[in-house]
Amino acid sequence: MKRKINSLYIHIPFCQHLCGYCDFTKMFYLRPFVSKYIKELVKQIDNLGKVKFKTIYIGGGTPSSLSPYLLELLLSALSKHKLSSTEFTIEINPEPMNKKKLMLMKEYGINRVSIGVQTFNDELLKIINRYHNKRQVIYWINKFNEAGINNINVDLIYGLPSQTLEILKKDIEIVTSLNITHISSYSLTVSKGTAFYKDGIKEISDEASRAYYDLLYKELKKKKFKRYEVSNFAKDKKYSKHNLNYWNANEYIGVGLGAHGYENGVRYQNTSNIKEYLKGNYYVYKEELSQTEQIEEFVMLNLRKEEGFSKLEFKKRFKKDIREVFKNSLDNTIANKLLKETKTRIKATYLGMMLLDSVLVKMFMEI
Repeated sequence: MKRKINSLYIHIPFCQHLCGYCDFTKMFYLRPFVSKYIKELVKQIDNLGKVKFKTIYIGGGTPSSLSPYLLELLLSALSKHKLSSTEFTIEINPEPMNKKKLMLMKEYGINRVSIGVQTFNDELLKIINRYHNKRQVIYWINKFNEAGINNINVDLIYGLPSQTLEILKKDIEIVTSLNITHISSYSLTVSKGTAFYKDGIKEISDEASRAYYDLLYKELKKKKFKRYEVSNFAKDKKYSKHNLNYWNANEYIGVGLGAHGYENGVRYQNTSNIKEYLKGNYYVYKEELSQTEQIEEFVMLNLRKEEGFSKLEFKKRFKKDIREVFKNSLDNTIANKLLKETKTRIKATYLGMMLLDSVLVKMFMEI
């Protein structure tokens, strides 16, 4: 049976140092493990057969920490699964990059990079245990552009320890002066088990987070970066096709340590135990979603998008009119100017985006 899944995610868990706030599946770069891992990962990729994808995304961890030899091994395996039109993204950090890796990315068809910058303030970078600096970020943005890989995302975090609105505004001034197409920006989350949590670092208040976000939205809008998802902004409609596949609640395949996937109504996760993974025991759980759970996921993800979702698409998927499921909560949230309804779509207002959790609670209580 032919797969209709358009997106593939590949997880590279290795990092040469661990950031204090990071809660993703990760581990230190230990050469014997890395080589074995990439060879097992290639086996898992080869098990996909001849399927080709519209989007391929290599995330981490730090994919750019791989040696040129192992990076080429991975890219060669993935090249069999790409179309000429595939959006092919890799996450990179500036410090492990070199020209050989850049040339390999270009050779194997990488056409989009996502750079983990977080801030351009060198003092703040030290506080959050990042090993790059502003100069290195600008250098590699220029190098990618020179190589013709000019669909570039920059990640920023706000709400960092000792960060101020002035520091964030300066970050925005710098990032929008560079030749990039996309900005992702998130408020700092402090999760259990991270170094930040152990050090007692707290997340900023909702009120402070709103002030940072309002500044971000206002300043990026001035610079022609359009918000298309609550935390993502793009110039010239250079939206992340891969991430839009998630936010549209479509299916995707996840390979590699700790990676998640969603196929045929089943959500699954690859094991986070590298010893099990290296034995070929890839999956740690699979869960079939009920229709109610699928509806909740569809609404939760789609309302993050500026355009919301199509009422017709909802009806096609679930064989129900949106107002059969959410009549009372829709009336309530629309009356309170949290959601907006047109003839064809449901979407969040600016205020609704800021209070999305409470909007979703109201809606999900109804079903």
